[in-house]
Amino acid sequence: MRIYQHFNQAKQDKSIQRVAIGFFDGLHLGHAEVILGADTSLVPRTCVITFQQHPFSVLFPQKAPLLITSLEHKFYLLKKWDVGTVLNLQFDDAQSKQSAPDFLNQLKENFPSLTHISVGPNFRFGYKRLGTLEHLQAWCTRENVALKVPQPVTIGGEIISSSRIRQALQQDDLQGAKSLLGHPYSLFGTVITGEKLGRTLGWPTANLNTHVTPICSTGVYAGLAILENGQAYKAAINIGHRPTVSRDRDIHTEAHLLEFNETIYDQNLEIELHHKIRDEVKFDSLEALKKQVEQDIAKVRGLETLNIK
Repeated sequence: MRIYQHFNQAKQDKSIQRVAIGFFDGLHLGHAEVILGADTSLVPRTCVITFQQHPFSVLFPQKAPLLITSLEHKFYLLKKWDVGTVLNLQFDDAQSKQSAPDFLNQLKENFPSLTHISVGPNFRFGYKRLGTLEHLQAWCTRENVALKVPQPVTIGGEIISSSRIRQALQQDDLQGAKSLLGHPYSLFGTVITGEKLGRTLGWPTANLNTHVTPICSTGVYAGLAILENGQAYKAAINIGHRPTVSRDRDIHTEAHLLEFNETIYDQNLEIELHHKIRDEVKFDSLEALKKQVEQDIAKVRGLETLNIK
């Protein structure tokens, strides 16, 4: 998958025939309809146009939501979907003031092989969101470009949205989030060097730089850890402040991979959260913590519903 940062980089790529436009946080089932569509043969020739920053983080910082997927995670998932290209634009003050006609002119100028555009049903574009679907349809008709606007995807009579997924995760409803996403809620990042306390106590953990704050509550989870080579392992996952051993206010994500004893520093790792085992607790001693973690790992090992891919 090719990743571009500017329109003029995409201009050189004659393979792009279709663009899908949106922020696509979480890459849920509704986003899949926009990006993948019915004709899967177009996916390798699709360029996903997205932004490095959530628009609210620039326009309304106080209302900016926690992100379901980091930028790196988004790229990782799009690559799994076989998307050919991503145009990853900087959303800043200048971008927010670009007029709708100017944006359409950029599409025309930089995608000479464009035959299809796909957007969501609530898509608006340009300064103050003045560009509407009607404006886009009129432009597509003039330029002989097919416009695809899929119907909203619903579950339980309600439209799937990133905000609905965030709400489910904030309530620790992992199964509800999974049904909306179309895949388990996961965290993605690089394995970094930690304090190695887990190794000292007999259960080494992979510490993950996720680039975003997990939306779910702190605690211990059962899930799967997926390596760069695609191999998956059952994992006991801790998300929290580690109150027994640290006064750090930051939230840490670490996973103990069962039946695994390799060094994976600096590698990328995806961690799927399938079940919450317990809340985060401060123990009176390291020995009490060790006993509880052993029980947590035993519980993860015994979960038959935790399927290895």
